[in-house]
Amino acid sequence: MTSSKFTVFMTAWLASESLSDNLKRNAVLSNQLFNFGFPVEVVAGKYEHADEQSFAVGVHGRDTVEMLARYAARTLEQECVLVVDNDEHKAELVYSDGKREALGTWRTIPEDEAAISPACSFYRGMWWLAQ
Repeated sequence: MTSSKFTVFMTAWLASESLSDNLKRNAVLSNQLFNFGFPVEVVAGKYEHADEQSFAVGVHGRDTVEMLARYAARTLEQECVLVVDNDEHKAELVYSDGKREALGTWRTIPEDEAAISPACSFYRGMWWLAQ
């Protein structure tokens, strides 16, 4: 997936739903992304200190990033998606209206730092944080 210009991290996970319902929602999302022709990888992580599962989706263009952000808002009840520029290792949140919020550098962190971080991702065998 690193041959893609961007990696979009997205999920169907909702804090208000049960584990079972969240797993079902993410299974549907995984199938939809596959049917759209996107390569996906499962990612474990945390958001606001709560465990969640998400997907890393490799894309080449900014237009596809924005389309996935709109899809996440309309279909998955998500405010935004996390986007990493694979060339510059910069991370940002992209909202359904196209607004972008820079988060900083996408970097690896040790497991002890991940344990206390409010938001991070376990992706390709390492913990990652946007900072």
